[in-house]
Amino acid sequence: MSYNGWIDWETWNCGLWMANDEPIYRLALGSKTYDEFLDVMLNKWNRPTTPDDAKWTDANRNEMIEAFDELKGDD
Repeated sequence: MSYNGWIDWETWNCGLWMANDEPIYRLALGSKTYDEFLDVMLNKWNRPTTPDDAKWTDANRNEMIEAFDELKGDD
């Protein structure tokens, strides 16, 4: 079952926060890869979830990489 055009709620929520929260958005823009972004979120910022409690690691990796690349203009 899809959620707002995304594969599931977790992926939609993580994508939403990555694109619309200023500090997270700036982190994404400054990261070279999605893995680097995720590493900072999990290990440096100690933010394993979005403010809505969606786990970054539960989001669909392929969709998040696609959203990350689109955000950075790397599509």
